[in-house]
Formats: sequence, structure tokens, C-alpha cells
Amino acid sequence: MKENIIELMLVLAIIGFLISIAYPSYENHIQRTRRSDAMTALLDVQAQLERCYISTYSYETCANNLGLPHPSAHGFYELRLDQSEDLRYTLSAHAQGVQRQDVLCQVLSVDQWGQRMPSGHGCW
Repeated sequence: MKENIIELMLVLAIIGFLISIAYPSYENHIQRTRRSDAMTALLDVQAQLERCYISTYSYETCANNLGLPHPSAHGFYELRLDQSEDLRYTLSAHAQGVQRQDVLCQVLSVDQWGQRMPSGHGCW
């Protein structure tokens, strides 16, 4: 009986150790997966701006019709238009709710040239 309890304690210790290693990796994976919500939303709004620009030759005119800020499809980010002029713009997605725990990539941005910020940390 005593040996069974020792074996059970050993198994529980091993399981606890494995969980302590695996859980942070899992959380990191989930955060990276949620970033796709921001990427998809940013690229969709960017495409809308580009289509409108073809007709009006002004990003600012087009930006006024987008209704920003608004949440991304799954609500993990809020889309904002940080800067808008006739020939340039900067769109950003700001982490909301549980996604704020993603400290490296809380804000993802894209401009009229398609430059993505931050360019480091594997955010994109």
C-alpha cells in the first residue's frame, strides 16, 4: 500500500512537471494564432482603402467611410486608422482582452506601402 502511494506521488510529480513545461508553450501558440485575427482584418481594410483610392485618388476620403475604430472579426483586436492623408495612411490593430497578454505584439500596423510594423519578434 505504501509503495502504491509513492508510485502515485511520483507519477503526479512527473505530470506536474510536464504540464509546467507544456502550458507556457501552449499559451504562446494561442497568442500567435490570435494574431491572425489582426492580420486578416488589417489586410481586409487595406484592400478596401486601395480599391477606393483607385476611384478617388485620396486615402483620406476613403478612410472616412470605413467606420474606424471597430473590432476585428473575433474581437481580439481593435482596428484604428492612426494617420490618414491624401497619399498615405497607417492602419493599426491594438490587442484587446486576453490578447493584451501578448506583450511583444500588442500593436500591429501596416501603411500604404505595405510595410508591416513591428517588423521584428515574428509578429507577422
